[in-house]
Amino acid sequence: MKRLLRWGCVFPLLLGMALALGLMYTLFPESKIFFDPRYRDVSGWDSIGVPPTRGNCKYIGRFWPENPFRGWPVKKFECNWNTISAWFCDPDYFVGYTHWGIDIARIDWTTEGSIDGAEVVATAKAKVIWAVETTPPQWNYGMGNYVRIEALVPVQVCECEENESSDEFRECFYGDQNGDGVVGGYCWYEDRPSGWTATYMHLKKVLVKQGDIVEPGTVLGLIDNTGASTGPHLHYQINAPKDGREPDGAIDPAPHMCDTYSDALREQRKGTR
Repeated sequence: MKRLLRWGCVFPLLLGMALALGLMYTLFPESKIFFDPRYRDVSGWDSIGVPPTRGNCKYIGRFWPENPFRGWPVKKFECNWNTISAWFCDPDYFVGYTHWGIDIARIDWTTEGSIDGAEVVATAKAKVIWAVETTPPQWNYGMGNYVRIEALVPVQVCECEENESSDEFRECFYGDQNGDGVVGGYCWYEDRPSGWTATYMHLKKVLVKQGDIVEPGTVLGLIDNTGASTGPHLHYQINAPKDGREPDGAIDPAPHMCDTYSDALREQRKGTR
């Protein structure tokens, strides 16, 4: 009898806790971090890589001519601003964190409108520095399965020693002949790392590997819902090099994604899902 009375008190309490947790999960999607195993690294696994650095909200809507990443990162919805579910520097985006990228997340139940499984593409010639896909998908600092690329930019390289003469294979000169600051001759261009990186997060499938050289339009992976995600979408983040000049950290990708971007467009679409 005492045991029955004891369970008669405990059972309603357990039921109430279960209902409260269910209500929390329903009303606050971000709370899924406490329930969904994709939001925790499986025992014996560690998050792989390094998350991209934070940015500064003063960069909202600012265009950087030196940024080599140009174009829409999702092949399926090119220049469709209706797909933006979160802009750069949206505050309190996920459990109190400021959002340092662009989220592309067309929410549509039709096959035509769904972004689940859509291809993400490189927006510059670049080298793959991280290509992370784990089974099962890991937390990976909230990025889930992800790809990070570093843009390669052409750099003029010149080789000629003083008093070196030209031959049939190369033309040599020494000194700044045309006032462009180049000293020496036999010049050519080489692709060099720029320090500018782009990160593509929450992927289903990664289709490149670390060390690959990719061209603009190369498919890097497929969109999913891995990591800190409440639905299928791409988090696309551009980070500038740490060279002692502005910018230093994440910048707003939107002005570089499509010529139709404007500050008025951002204000019009802000907060839409």
